[in-house]
Amino acid sequence: FNQNLMLAAGIRYEHFRYKNFLFNNEKNTTELKPEGFFSYSTRLRYETMDNQTYPTRGTSLQASADLYTDNFVHYNDGAPFGAVSVWWKHVFSPSRRFTLIPGVYSRVLIGNDFPYPYLNRMGGDRPGKYVPQQLPFAGIDVVGIFDNSLLVTQLQLRQRFGNNHYAMLTGNYALSDDKFFKILKGRQIVGTSLGYGYNSLFGPLEAAFNWSNETRKLGFYLNVGYKF
Repeated sequence: FNQNLMLAAGIRYEHFRYKNFLFNNEKNTTELKPEGFFSYSTRLRYETMDNQTYPTRGTSLQASADLYTDNFVHYNDGAPFGAVSVWWKHVFSPSRRFTLIPGVYSRVLIGNDFPYPYLNRMGGDRPGKYVPQQLPFAGIDVVGIFDNSLLVTQLQLRQRFGNNHYAMLTGNYALSDDKFFKILKGRQIVGTSLGYGYNSLFGPLEAAFNWSNETRKLGFYLNVGYKF
């Protein structure tokens, strides 16, 4: 509609053939058979951030809804299943060098009998790195499978030194449960990371140490260059 707002809708076909698995805590993947899905999707995105790598102001809002079938109408001769996702992040700078970045994101599966490729995943440094439904979480480096309802809040504090040096402290808190209306009583996951970034001509160079009560060990993350 304009330079900040995008709305999309469509029909998609995806075919999955399972061989090797990328994720941690996999659930009984030894007998998965190839399968295909027809899905109906809608997307809304609103973006006003002033910089992709180290923004100092702006908002990012994304929402999506998907309905999955295996024959345009049903899944396994029953009702189709769905997924709803919401992502919100806001950036503001109380001073010229200090920036606060709060965020909230969630993904909820609706229905029954959810197939393996659409289960909720969480971990890593950015959304959708390995699969579209992946939610990031500081403190979990190896992406894992989580319950049907996920709700995550995050806050990052960023301080700039000189022109291109940054120190970043990130904390996040997640709730995970198979029932969305019971999510406030669900499993609690806490994670944090402390990192350094340098905004070079060839893209950001970043390194961070992290920890979460999910992994219960110190992790290390390294990024070189822009994210695609």
